[in-house]
Amino acid sequence: MENIALETKKTFDAPLEKVWKAWAEPEQLSEWFSPETMKTIVDKMEFKEGGNYRIIMQNSEGKDHVAVGTYKKISPMNELVFTWKWEGSEDEDTLITLQLAEIDSGTEMNFKHERFDTEKARDMHNEGWISTFKKLSTLLK
Repeated sequence: MENIALETKKTFDAPLEKVWKAWAEPEQLSEWFSPETMKTIVDKMEFKEGGNYRIIMQNSEGKDHVAVGTYKKISPMNELVFTWKWEGSEDEDTLITLQLAEIDSGTEMNFKHERFDTEKARDMHNEGWISTFKKLSTLLK
């Protein structure tokens, strides 16, 4: 399997604890965890190491795109590692690593999504993440 990755760094004008809670609490996650044109439904979220999640991203026509995975590492206020896969897909799980750090202007997030089989898959996910992180920035303001 290839290990094609996308990496991005974002700075949020918000305290570290607020950014962490946006990832860690289902009520928060449901406000932003999908591209801008979609609605997010947190169907399952066992926020603990070894816990599973199931998140439904619904487009304007009502079509569901469902992401599933397992939390591999949770280091509060610092690092979050989890698998990612589209439900029903034959593709292997991909891996997301999120690292947060407090900085003078707020919080810095280093985000890595890896283990893509193709550059096309990586690029399609990158477009989704760019849009999703815009929603997160708006929520944190």
